[in-house]
Amino acid sequence: GWVANDDVGMVGISGPGIAQRFVAWAQPPLLAGGAPMSVIDEAYVGVGSALKAMAGRRDFLLVGDSKLVSYPNLRALERAGVTFIAPLGAARVPAGLFAGLDLAAARPVDYIAARDAGKPPEQRCRYRVSEDTMTMTGPRRADPVLHLRRILVHSSANQSAAAHARALKLDKARIELDTLTRTAGTRHHPDADAVTRRADQIATTRRVKAYLHAQITTDPTTGAPTFAWHFDQQTIDAEAATDGWYALLSNLPPTDADTGEAIAEAVLGAADEA
Repeated sequence: GWVANDDVGMVGISGPGIAQRFVAWAQPPLLAGGAPMSVIDEAYVGVGSALKAMAGRRDFLLVGDSKLVSYPNLRALERAGVTFIAPLGAARVPAGLFAGLDLAAARPVDYIAARDAGKPPEQRCRYRVSEDTMTMTGPRRADPVLHLRRILVHSSANQSAAAHARALKLDKARIELDTLTRTAGTRHHPDADAVTRRADQIATTRRVKAYLHAQITTDPTTGAPTFAWHFDQQTIDAEAATDGWYALLSNLPPTDADTGEAIAEAVLGAADEA
């Protein structure tokens, strides 16, 4: 749980998240809200409805994780009148969405994370947002289409972390691939099959399959294999263009949060308080 501005809230994953429903039914007077995460679909809706009932006339917002985002969940929340914010899982992000975004056109968010409070401005994480809409259809033709706000957030800290992780795995893969270039045809990798197995192992272990172009040939005279490789820089650059971006979904009407910045600040603040 957390306490902020004299308000008491709950946060929990899985079992503790489900437990918030039962706490909400008791309607403790000091409890202002909750953030259940990683709970089953039915429990999500039950927690949200119970917490909203507990809040009474107070404004209530359910902050969930990516498991909240499914048509049955969001449709149930809509029918119950529960407003929510949740991150959009990578599997639900349309291909090419982040790569097509213009960072310079995104609006800066006036938010300083608690972990950055004591740092000089140039070392703090910077956030930018843009906004569009997303529709979600149900499994049946008669199901109403859900129209949701999609907040696209860019974090400079996430961008730096992604770039560092990619550079690290590429460096490790280069060392191993160069070694394979030298050892192809030796007792360590005597034939094309052995070279292929090792190349596949490196690509999988170092997670570089998307970038790796490898060529294995056999000397017609000696029968010894040779190995050559390179990384596709265009693919690397395309991935780098998506670094730092993530998406949030919300059903908050513009009257409750006029801009994507307000929604992003609410999520970032909840994460800090948790």
